[in-house]
Amino acid sequence: MIIHTFYRGKDKLVIEIDDKFVPQELPIKEKWLAALRSGKYEQIEGEMMTCDRNGACCLGVLADIEGVPMKASRDGEHLICEKDLVNDSFYYGLSNIGDKTGTFPNFFSVKFNNRMVISLSSLNDFSWENGKDYYFVRIVINYLFK
Repeated sequence: MIIHTFYRGKDKLVIEIDDKFVPQELPIKEKWLAALRSGKYEQIEGEMMTCDRNGACCLGVLADIEGVPMKASRDGEHLICEKDLVNDSFYYGLSNIGDKTGTFPNFFSVKFNNRMVISLSSLNDFSWENGKDYYFVRIVINYLFK
């Protein structure tokens, strides 16, 4: 078991990786990380993307850079993907690790401020107030994918 610990301000991220874990291939990893670092998007919680496309969860950024069709949510305040993404081709490696929330695979565990986190979308929502720049999400993506 390898344990990596990261701090930013009062927040703490712990990633535990079992020897059996193998990072998934994600062809667009660097493109996704660049978009998360770009400053084009502000990290938000609980929604895929704002209607002006300036705010997004980490998976909303991925959907946007991959050109996944979006439509207005029922309340008209946010964008959602037009179709269920569980089987959508835009998910590449994400489909190999779980459902549309980017659920973490076996042998890979994440804790944020001593709370167990089960997916990229959960980590996005737990950590969004820490700079709104996907800092902790980007760290996990780097370990999760090659």
